[in-house]
Amino acid sequence: MSRRHAHIELNERYLWEITDVGSLGGTRLNGQRLESYIPAILNDGDRITFCGFELHFTFHIDAYAWPTQTYEEFLASDEFSNTPFDQP
Repeated sequence: MSRRHAHIELNERYLWEITDVGSLGGTRLNGQRLESYIPAILNDGDRITFCGFELHFTFHIDAYAWPTQTYEEFLASDEFSNTPFDQP
């Protein structure tokens, strides 16, 4: 197993994606080997396999927790400017 094998993130369109980060053994999504550094969209129930381990990707959407603005809109908002990130 590589130290960093794959990366899973929520993209700007709010879709989950997985990217193999150049691992030696590779990453498989539903049995198909992923090309290194090319993101693939994840769907509920997908199987992720690497180094003999199989993970099942599951998620559900909570309508009350779903973002109502983009990340850039949040950074420009009063909500962000009132957070204590830059305060000691």
